[in-house]
Amino acid sequence: MDPRRVDRDTPRTTRGSPIFVAGRRVSRGPGGGRYLVATLPPDSPSLQAWSGDGHWALLDGSGIGTQGQMAVPELNLKKGSLHQVTLPSGSGAFTRPNGTALLWVSAGLPFAIQRLDLQGKLQLTFPNRFSNLGAATGSVAYSPDGTELAIGAQKGVAIVHNNGQIIEQIAVAGATYCYVDRWHNSSVLASCGSSSSGARLWWIPTNGGAATALTAPPVAPDFGDLNAWSVGATTYVQDAGPCGLLYLAALQPGGTTKPVAIPNVPAGSTVEVLGADGASLALHTTVACAAGISAVWFTPATNETDVVLGPGLNAGSVLSAILFGQ
Repeated sequence: MDPRRVDRDTPRTTRGSPIFVAGRRVSRGPGGGRYLVATLPPDSPSLQAWSGDGHWALLDGSGIGTQGQMAVPELNLKKGSLHQVTLPSGSGAFTRPNGTALLWVSAGLPFAIQRLDLQGKLQLTFPNRFSNLGAATGSVAYSPDGTELAIGAQKGVAIVHNNGQIIEQIAVAGATYCYVDRWHNSSVLASCGSSSSGARLWWIPTNGGAATALTAPPVAPDFGDLNAWSVGATTYVQDAGPCGLLYLAALQPGGTTKPVAIPNVPAGSTVEVLGADGASLALHTTVACAAGISAVWFTPATNETDVVLGPGLNAGSVLSAILFGQ
């Protein structure tokens, strides 16, 4: 079973939704305040991506357009201004390193993977089928310098130059789907599985070497390993549980994972990991005695949680959140 195919309800607002930038409450952050950027119209979409230069946020335009096109809002975070660009139905992110264009994946099969300018004009169409790996699965990640892309495919991961040339095709044994998570030095982290086994995490060398498993085949309550981050000496894993549940786990010797109890987060709550920063993990989850969803920092070394936006600290529920640079 592919855990990424599980549908999850996305809360929508009936009134205008404010967009905030929230700082960490530590010395290197901007004091832990929240900074109102803009208030969006009713039934506003959620966040998709944050540009590498910090100037733009891309919002989810799903359900807005018709006839294969959609109106996707782009928000200028400095000015608070919002404008919409017409794009093919789908989803995407800003290109790296600065976000001067969009990396866009069309909805529906076969996936079209394109680079568009910020006004929606086509710049390049990337390969979406590979001789050794089969069709693309719709997951793509840019290298930090923006020169190469990792494209998930049915049987592994392809490394493609930003000009569209295929550089490497790295197969993952037994996989019928692979989703790329992100680049890390000279490797790509990918979540791969099949119809008969849940997803596990693999390191994919970008030079074409053999893929190496990070996690073991999942065993209940683990229905699939989706992503991972190293904090201190521990690797933390985003795991999929039953019925669409997401939870935080720690990697154990031998590659198995163990659920992590998070202070002030009720047992059984969905915990979405947004990323890592230094000694802390950014989470999107519920907290005890609070109605709604919060953005939370969890520091394993001290076993402490710190709400930075949402119930427990201030009003409102955090519909979506993005950690800058992830």
